[in-house]
Amino acid sequence: MKLKLYFVFGKRPNGMEILQKELEQFDDLIIANFTDEYNNLPLKTFATHNFLNSDYFYDCNVNWTIFHDDDEVVNYQKLVNDVLKKEKSDTAKFRCIFSNVNSGPPNRSGKYGVNAHNFPMGYIFPAFCHGSAGAFSKKASEDIFNIARTHSFSGFILEDVMFAGIFREIAKDSDIKALHGITQHFPNNKEINLNKQLQIIKNSVKNALN
Repeated sequence: MKLKLYFVFGKRPNGMEILQKELEQFDDLIIANFTDEYNNLPLKTFATHNFLNSDYFYDCNVNWTIFHDDDEVVNYQKLVNDVLKKEKSDTAKFRCIFSNVNSGPPNRSGKYGVNAHNFPMGYIFPAFCHGSAGAFSKKASEDIFNIARTHSFSGFILEDVMFAGIFREIAKDSDIKALHGITQHFPNNKEINLNKQLQIIKNSVKNALN
């Protein structure tokens, strides 16, 4: 089993030269044509699924994709043992590896608030995986990408609700569940904590590939 890591970016007013050097040296970046800011997370997610379903991966037999934020550390050994070795990827599977499966009424104000124009009153969000971390089978990515490219985002900024919730429901994909103990979240002192975990991750990936 081969694991490949990519970092996803949009366009930025500064620092693009550094990103280009990283891309040329390591070939580990996806740089898409949108402004890299919080409200464009749906565009970042769409760009990632677009990449996953492109000709680039046509002969690679990619079975699973893990989306996670840069303040999440994934235990790849446990992920491989609990998911990747046990579950087939030829059907659409959504695995929430950060938190429980979420659903319920939306917030109408604040950072995560949505207005009635973007999500009508009287409705609740369908079940979805929190955007911090999730694992999706190949078929799941195919399904929601095909839905996403034919639907408007309409200013809806909650990419996790949109892709793993609304688009998943439109695709009639119902296999969604939570798996615990696979990620660690470091909201504070992120750089220090992540550096401490780096060697653990290296060893975890090495063991997962053996």
